[in-house]
Amino acid sequence: MEDAAQPAGARSSADDDGALPRLSPRTWLWVGSGLAAAVLAVGAYAMLAAKSETVRFQDVGYLVESPQLTTAEFDVFFYDEGVASCTVRALNTAYAEVGVTTVDVDSADGDRQRVGVEIATTEEAVTATVQGCTFAPADAG
Repeated sequence: MEDAAQPAGARSSADDDGALPRLSPRTWLWVGSGLAAAVLAVGAYAMLAAKSETVRFQDVGYLVESPQLTTAEFDVFFYDEGVASCTVRALNTAYAEVGVTTVDVDSADGDRQRVGVEIATTEEAVTATVQGCTFAPADAG
């Protein structure tokens, strides 16, 4: 028995397997425009977030001097005039804080600075890292 003729415009199920939906050129234009707008919005947000950043830091390394003392080294980058107050933590093998210190870094000493700080610890640390830096702008007077 032969297959019955299909009406004009009908498609068999074999034609639809894994195929992209058939959209008109106008619909594809709207889809492309929407994707381009989303990419532009994400890019603009990233640029604004980076521009508003006044200070950032980067861990460089640490040295466990003794069970009571660890030294941390990090870089501070300034994008505005002021003072950064950076909190540095020493952690043990369970990632518990065993020492903490805060150091002030002044942008007057340079836009990029490498800072070394000693951290007194209650037990031997296995790492030291900068928890964060807050920025206070220079006085305008």
